[in-house]
Amino acid sequence: MSCHPRLVRAVLVATLLVITLLPAAAREESSQEYSLVELGASGQQPKPIRQGPPVYPTALKKAGQPGEAVIEFFVDAKGDVQLPRIVSSTATEFGYAAVQAVATWRFEPPKRNRKRTVVRVRGPVEFCKERAEAEPAP
Repeated sequence: MSCHPRLVRAVLVATLLVITLLPAAAREESSQEYSLVELGASGQQPKPIRQGPPVYPTALKKAGQPGEAVIEFFVDAKGDVQLPRIVSSTATEFGYAAVQAVATWRFEPPKRNRKRTVVRVRGPVEFCKERAEAEPAP
């Protein structure tokens, strides 16, 4: 398993979904309905502003164990990550570390048809032995 930021970004982009806000005619003005729409040519993928790497879990770092966690999260209309959750992970510790890292990420506000929107992102966060060896010990 290798850590290639472009590959990770490509996987994230490939799995993007856009949530479009549609007015609810039968409801109050303040309420809105959400529908899930796949990101197409008219949508703009969120561009990362800050994507810090996760902290390699200490117990797994000592063992030199590589792994990954698949994380799903929303990028809101301001570009902030909301509700990151673990979809799967090769070890529980990788999942927790990945969620903590993703929660600090920031993106340019996503847009669809030139309007700010919310997107759902799902993709892997990889933990490589090389990165674990490069990090200073706690």
